[in-house]
Amino acid sequence: MKKIVSILFVITALNLNVFSQDFMTFITMNGGFSGSRGKDSKLSSGLGLDFDLALSERVHFNVMPTVNFRGYTGLVTTKPTYIDFPVCFQFSLDENDKHMFLGLGGYYGYALSGKYKNTLTVTGNTDWQKMSFGESEEDFQSKTDYGALLNIGAFFPGYKGAIKAGVQFMAGLKNVVPEARQDDDINNEVKLRSIKAYIEFSVFNF
Repeated sequence: MKKIVSILFVITALNLNVFSQDFMTFITMNGGFSGSRGKDSKLSSGLGLDFDLALSERVHFNVMPTVNFRGYTGLVTTKPTYIDFPVCFQFSLDENDKHMFLGLGGYYGYALSGKYKNTLTVTGNTDWQKMSFGESEEDFQSKTDYGALLNIGAFFPGYKGAIKAGVQFMAGLKNVVPEARQDDDINNEVKLRSIKAYIEFSVFNF
């Protein structure tokens, strides 16, 4: 599945760049921490693309499909894999080619797979188990996630391309506890969040 998603990213990048002279495609890598309110954070990472469309000299529109490995640690430790679709408007803070920028928007996430285990040995089996996604009582977590997005970074032009680097904040707005279990008095709300440093390298520049 991960190989298929990666191939689709590359094909999409090749197709989209044919149609615009103000279009850049970046390979993006990120690493940081993910968690939830009341849960401990855990290391996370991701790999994807950033499709950057210039609307004006200082305003860009970005779509950043990314395969992210994120979760949290509490009574259980989770390791779900999401394909996230962050979308934001990126505003340059000055008019120089090399500049800082601020991106504001949101994201939609779709769970591809995942596993979990009990964190405390006193709670029973501590082996990794497959996560089920859906909205029933038998499911571990909802299949989808969405929230707000904030990007703070810098743009560095080069001779044949460009580099972006910065920090990305993702704040989940959806309760990812399955709907059938949201009346539980103890574990009735989990909203995912993450903070990650990222670096991007342009691969197409038109």
